[in-house]
Amino acid sequence: METDQLTTTDVASLAGVTVASIRQYRLRGSIPPPDGYLGSTPWWQRATIETWLAERPKRGRLSGSHTPSCDIQVAT
Repeated sequence: METDQLTTTDVASLAGVTVASIRQYRLRGSIPPPDGYLGSTPWWQRATIETWLAERPKRGRLSGSHTPSCDIQVAT
């Protein structure tokens, strides 16, 4: 496969998630459809994934300005 063609494993690595997450994104339509298939293996153009990564919402990441707080109160 050409280096410009990324497999699910390649996409997961670039996105910093698991292969299972990429599969779930595909099921939910949260990732662009594959640009092609090699047999039954989907692949994406690098540009497709780079655009998706730049546009997707960042979830579950703390920015440097955010400090987590904990407001747990214990009844006595």
